[in-house]
Amino acid sequence: MGCLLCPHTLENSLHVFVDCPYAQEVWHRAGLQLPTGPGDNFIDWFLGAINSLTKEHIAKCLMLLWGIWKNRNSQLWEHKRQRWHASEVVLLTMGWYEEFKKVNAQPTKIRRQSVKWTRPQENWVKVNCDGAFQPATRKGGPAVVIRDANGDFQVGAARPLPLVTSPFRAELMVLKEGINLAVALQHEQVLFESDCSLLVQALHSEVSKSHEVHL
Repeated sequence: MGCLLCPHTLENSLHVFVDCPYAQEVWHRAGLQLPTGPGDNFIDWFLGAINSLTKEHIAKCLMLLWGIWKNRNSQLWEHKRQRWHASEVVLLTMGWYEEFKKVNAQPTKIRRQSVKWTRPQENWVKVNCDGAFQPATRKGGPAVVIRDANGDFQVGAARPLPLVTSPFRAELMVLKEGINLAVALQHEQVLFESDCSLLVQALHSEVSKSHEVHL
């Protein structure tokens, strides 16, 4: 069987994860310079790669490998017409990595501070987005509220979403819902507000500045 991510006529593990132009673009977007050899198979390549990487880079490497593999399987089993963009694989997998670090971090005392909603500038509207995620069912849901400069409610939206892969993915999808709703209402001056710091950081990263996130 040929490669599902490029026109190459033969597919093996080394090609899918290393030699495929799609995989190479993913590694490039992630900023990881990985060795290209020696090694005639994926195991040899991987063992050689981890010897030159830090513990943090090894964790990121494993997440990227999973992202590439998940995308490849989506093409095979779900018959998706449009594959994930390489930049989206990086955003999603680095989101998984940040979530992994949070889960495995030592518990610390958190000082909670109430946050008061603030009005947008005159003639602007504010879109507040929040995403929910249930790991057991892999279901999620977006909640979107649009208010004007006076703080008056304009419109809101909420609906269930099946097959959500992570909390970060849920936040991406709720942002898309907010954008679509603002476009439908023909708003041109829109401020988006989210409580997901990882999403905000991702959208301000170099990856998102130069490449579109596909949902």
